[in-house]
Amino acid sequence: MRAASLTAILLAGSLALSPGAGATTTSFANPAANTINDNTSATPYPSPIVVSGQAGIVTKATVTLTGYWHTCPWDVSALLVGPGGRQSLLMGRLGQGQGCPPASGANLTFDDAAASNVPYPPVTGTWKPTSGAPASVFPAPAPAGPYTAALSQFDGTNPNGTWSRYVVDASTNDTGTIAGGWSLHLDVTSPAASVSPTTVSFGNQAIATTVEQTVTVTSSGGAPLTVGTSAIAGSGEFTIGSDGCASKVLAPAATCQLTVRFTPTGTAASTATLTVPSDDPTSPLTVALSGTGIPAGSTNTTAPATTVAVVPKFTG
Repeated sequence: MRAASLTAILLAGSLALSPGAGATTTSFANPAANTINDNTSATPYPSPIVVSGQAGIVTKATVTLTGYWHTCPWDVSALLVGPGGRQSLLMGRLGQGQGCPPASGANLTFDDAAASNVPYPPVTGTWKPTSGAPASVFPAPAPAGPYTAALSQFDGTNPNGTWSRYVVDASTNDTGTIAGGWSLHLDVTSPAASVSPTTVSFGNQAIATTVEQTVTVTSSGGAPLTVGTSAIAGSGEFTIGSDGCASKVLAPAATCQLTVRFTPTGTAASTATLTVPSDDPTSPLTVALSGTGIPAGSTNTTAPATTVAVVPKFTG
């Protein structure tokens, strides 16, 4: 009987897959053996995995129990609880009325997309989370039932924090073990941002006038995007007119807009950079700004197609 490690061990690193825009799959494990005691909770109870450093939301979760042995698998139930308190029954009271054929070293992967429920007795394979009869009961500190046999319960949640796997034996005279511990596999979709246009040219503009253009920020990933407050570095002739993106949380594919103004004070070319921060892991986005001041009253001004308004600058 060994104490469970609180440390999550990264098994497979990060591997880009295709469950959603910006999604990666990462595996974590607690390899400590679990003793399934007779007619009570297993040791340890729960067995934890701590996940950290994941940016985005869960879009799929699967779980593997490694080396499952038990002399009467009908006695056994297993429950997964996420950091936010959501839960999924992995397997519960399988094989009612079918006697006690043993489980012998089965490696069980639970996946909502599997073709079949867990067979009885459980054997190595990939299976749907499966509920049997009677209903599973887990003592505290597990949450009270009823329990849902669906790992989709974790979709849209924050992956970071402690994931807890509870195992209980609900009848007498039989024991078992999960010799290789368990592992958790999470598809995490990160927020992503894009900006249009990526360069803004104000062309030639008369001194002491203000021209304004619009920049659009798009949530281009599969997770909500939080946009920060934009800023401009460079020539002071460029300013932000309005920022409709600051502190906005954009659902996937949603957009927001901000405006940038150019007010030339002299007859020279000017440049600056607009910076748009967000929780996109590649943040910030940048937009190159340029414009040239020409003498007041000149007819050689240019008005870019994206100009929103040209407003005389009054001084008093």
